[in-house]
Amino acid sequence: MYTDRAALPEKPIPLSEFVRKYSDIEIAPDVPAYQDPETGLRMGAIHWIQKSGIVRRVIAHLIDLAILFGVIYGMITLGTYMVAAYPNLERFIGILVIAIMAVFTIVYFVLWEGLSGRSLGKLIFGIKVINDHGRRPGIWKTILRHILRVIDTPVTATIIFAVIVYDIRSGQRLGDTVAKTYVVRA
Repeated sequence: MYTDRAALPEKPIPLSEFVRKYSDIEIAPDVPAYQDPETGLRMGAIHWIQKSGIVRRVIAHLIDLAILFGVIYGMITLGTYMVAAYPNLERFIGILVIAIMAVFTIVYFVLWEGLSGRSLGKLIFGIKVINDHGRRPGIWKTILRHILRVIDTPVTATIIFAVIVYDIRSGQRLGDTVAKTYVVRA
């Protein structure tokens, strides 16, 4: 049974509320009505889900960066003490420290976010990353998002280019647009 747009919320709402209230209806024929078996969302339902604002996204990302820099600082400090204690293992300790930092970065930013849709910063601010079906983005889309972060983060750091890279209408940055992901209120 299809419903018309009048049965849908007047303005975007958080993902959890949308799934709870609207998982039993089908969206009108002019909106693709594919139903995702895991979440109950339809293709096109993303338009009624409340996107996260840029302020929440930036602060959540700053928390994630603080965690990353804390781990990097801790590993460098530990490596320095280890080299002082075992100077003949300096090269091995350096490689080990870099490998541990790389593994942490991949696990934290790619695996955790890809499999759960959240990082610690996003969890604190009640936002998550979803794909265009309303599900977790998966590893490949998360890799795409973070590869493009190298391009769009320095650009969005300046006000002039923020309008170009961050689409106000869709609430997506460049990496989200390419990966077809959205950061939404959980």
